[in-house]
Amino acid sequence: MGTRSPSGLQGWYDQRIRQRAIVIAQSDRQVMLLLIALLMAIGGQIEISNGRYWTGLTSFAVAFGSTLLGVSALKSHSIVEQPVQSLWSHRRIWLLIPALGASMLAFLASDGNRYRPENVIPWLASIALWVIACAELKPGWWGINLASRVRAIDLGRVAALAILLAILSLGAAFRFVSLQEIPRDMIMDHAEKLLDVHDVLTGQPSIFFERNTGREPWQFYWTVGLIKLFDMPVNYLTLKTGTALIGWLMLPAVFLLARELFGTRTALLATLFAAVASWGVLGARYGLRYPLAPCATAWTLYFLVRGLRHDRRNAMIAAGICLGIGLQGYSAYRFMLPVFAFVALCALIWRYRRHERAAAWRVVVNSGLALILALLVMMPLVRYGLDHPDKLLYRANTRLTSLERQIPGSAPEIFFNNVGNVLLMFNYTTDNTWAVNLRFQPAVDPLLAGLIVIGAIACVAISVRQRDPWPLLLLGSGVLMLIPSALSIAFPRENPSLVRTGGAIPMAMIICAIIPGILLERVRHSPIWLRAVTIMCVTMVSVAVVAINRERVFVDYPVSYCENVYHTADVTNDMRAFIQAGNPRENTWFVAKNGWVDYRAVGIELGEFPYKHVAVGPQSATDVDLRGQPGLFAMHPSDTATLYALMQKYPQSSLQIKKVSDCADYYLLLTVPAGANEPSARAAP
Repeated sequence: MGTRSPSGLQGWYDQRIRQRAIVIAQSDRQVMLLLIALLMAIGGQIEISNGRYWTGLTSFAVAFGSTLLGVSALKSHSIVEQPVQSLWSHRRIWLLIPALGASMLAFLASDGNRYRPENVIPWLASIALWVIACAELKPGWWGINLASRVRAIDLGRVAALAILLAILSLGAAFRFVSLQEIPRDMIMDHAEKLLDVHDVLTGQPSIFFERNTGREPWQFYWTVGLIKLFDMPVNYLTLKTGTALIGWLMLPAVFLLARELFGTRTALLATLFAAVASWGVLGARYGLRYPLAPCATAWTLYFLVRGLRHDRRNAMIAAGICLGIGLQGYSAYRFMLPVFAFVALCALIWRYRRHERAAAWRVVVNSGLALILALLVMMPLVRYGLDHPDKLLYRANTRLTSLERQIPGSAPEIFFNNVGNVLLMFNYTTDNTWAVNLRFQPAVDPLLAGLIVIGAIACVAISVRQRDPWPLLLLGSGVLMLIPSALSIAFPRENPSLVRTGGAIPMAMIICAIIPGILLERVRHSPIWLRAVTIMCVTMVSVAVVAINRERVFVDYPVSYCENVYHTADVTNDMRAFIQAGNPRENTWFVAKNGWVDYRAVGIELGEFPYKHVAVGPQSATDVDLRGQPGLFAMHPSDTATLYALMQKYPQSSLQIKKVSDCADYYLLLTVPAGANEPSARAAP
């Protein structure tokens, strides 16, 4: 080998310096372009929110161009190759036959819509046998190698872990702080759910819960587990605690999925946005099934993407288990089946076009094994669905067909209008229901709304320019999980629905984090001034997102909710205080009225299943025999007929007009003293 002369060595060194300077200059330009995109997108969304549409659209156009230019030379996140794995172990392949046989036994024994030992034991055995038969048991295939993980720990990993733990703690605070008070009052759906939970606790373990148009079983057994494990009461707070915990369990999966595709910095930001975004937080705090869909989606998609990118069958098996569990949760999650097929098919085509025929075949086999496992996980519910398809699909059919209401126009036209409206739900269109969102406001705050636009552009640009399918597949999966809302053909006013689109929350939050995450990644080698500006901008945006959503969750939402809900808590608190004062429980009466507090919710709050001390109308109320003891009647202020009849019967009674806490609404309490049983001709005032 020849040696360079001193002058030649200096020339070579100068050339390397110039090349590095060019690379750094290009990186700096990309950072500046992405900073412009970030600021213009947020500014554009703020302008649109204030009604200045042309200015907002112009800002978005600038953000669009800056994003395309800024991501033009990003490093590709290509598929990671793994050693070829054998499809079967000859010693375990024979376990598939008893697995399928046990599943058939579970299917046959699942008649009558009840979980029983004769169907639960073979059902669980079939799942275990299938997993053992299909799992790859070589060291490291489950992704757990503690020795290598410990050796790989460095300061950066420790810092990332500390930040992640802080974000998870923040997510817990957003879901659990003031959970007793926000939201405060039950509605009919909560009463229905708690009655189903009570049925399970009293020996009626249903596979599908037919009350209130039908519900899948996940939430009820999850709540029963919390009650049994922590000795919790059957009440609204327990219901909310269960769903808040499910909403929190989504966050680790968001981090893992985002890190798999875009790296640690983007993953931390995505987890932060998911931890505080009111779209997911309010649904998790509400106590209904809504957070089951985003939680199951996040875990299913993480394992699916990991299994397909790394050619890992164990991850595909985990995806199948998550898919089967999720399909027994919230009905909007059912669209995960098309998403699963879409992602697997795209991965198959990608492998095939790269002439990786063996890997393409493994995509087919592993995806098939995962889908069969999902079917095994669902087997009792499958049996119920075959026996009662009308009940299992009733809720979906009422929105998709004219089963409950005549479709108001052309179904295809309504669907395409719905698709347009649901795609605009982050920036313009609104869900006008009040239960789990802020009425007349888009799904997310203006900052996240701007970030999701440039994040979507970045997904397309990265996939096209770098020939990397995964960002585009993430975007496509998020769009597909919006479709359950667009399928509300018979009730187009229910679209966009923040709860039916909940399965898109994990993907949306990752998309929001892409541009800020890229900025933090690319700015590491930039000049100190540009690094400081970039870090300051990303930090300010992140802090602002937390602050704005804190206001949305803990200030704006309680006011909106209080103005619309029927105030169960205040009524039952007064009734409970009357009982605790030593008065007879059987003389504490609730006067029911259509369009007011659900009497079953009153009974649940008072610990009675079912609640018996309810009167309906003047005749029912005056027929009550207090037996000369004190009594209490709680009623709606517009129920003047019942009030007049009771005051005629108990002229010595006292009337209180009770204002609801922090709300303009009020209700009536009629207190009857002991011995006030003789009717009087005196008219009520």
